[in-house]
Amino acid sequence: TPNGAPPLLTTVINVPAGQVISVVATGTGNGLTLYPVPADPAPLAAGQARLTVVQFNPVLGAVNALLPDKRLELAKNLGLGSIVGPLDVPAGGYAIHFHDAAAPDQLIAALPPLQLRGQLSYLLILLPPASIEEGLIRIQLVNSLTGRLASDVGARFVNALPNRDSITLELGQSHLYDLALGSVSNTIPVSGLGTPFSILAEGAGGEVNLLNKATLGHWSADDNKD
Repeated sequence: TPNGAPPLLTTVINVPAGQVISVVATGTGNGLTLYPVPADPAPLAAGQARLTVVQFNPVLGAVNALLPDKRLELAKNLGLGSIVGPLDVPAGGYAIHFHDAAAPDQLIAALPPLQLRGQLSYLLILLPPASIEEGLIRIQLVNSLTGRLASDVGARFVNALPNRDSITLELGQSHLYDLALGSVSNTIPVSGLGTPFSILAEGAGGEVNLLNKATLGHWSADDNKD
């Protein structure tokens, strides 16, 4: 530690064989605490994302978490220290509303839509606000890769389109946003059995234009593609 200062916290986290654990350091009013959050490293099918929600906001109280546009209830009576998930959900946008658990018709807070991309695992951390301007809730959204299916191959994408400073790629139900001219994407798992593929770009008036549409694959599991 710097200048020989004692550590703020020392904790042993048990990680069972074959398991994946995320560790969140937070203070919920009783000092600094390390919370182990189980993760699921299993492969996700194309167009599927994985979401885990942890409630570390003592200001929020007990709430029901709803997905109003999906007409689904994500969690009921979500209290401090609660963990929901991991849940496998279709990739896409999710607006999460929080209602008072004691008065379910009372909306307490609403998050801006979260964009969950396919074949990624997300950890959504609910935190207390840093200032009064932030309302009742602040969030941290962290993502990580999951395992691959046996039929997946690794693909990287290069934006070499002239006069296109930035493009968006659609891979099935997944999206790769804002790929800048001359840049190379990270390796992304793509189904070797065939994946619908579209290239989109924003026009001068702000409209989204379809530049090209095709199907990627069929490839063998030994292939890696650029």
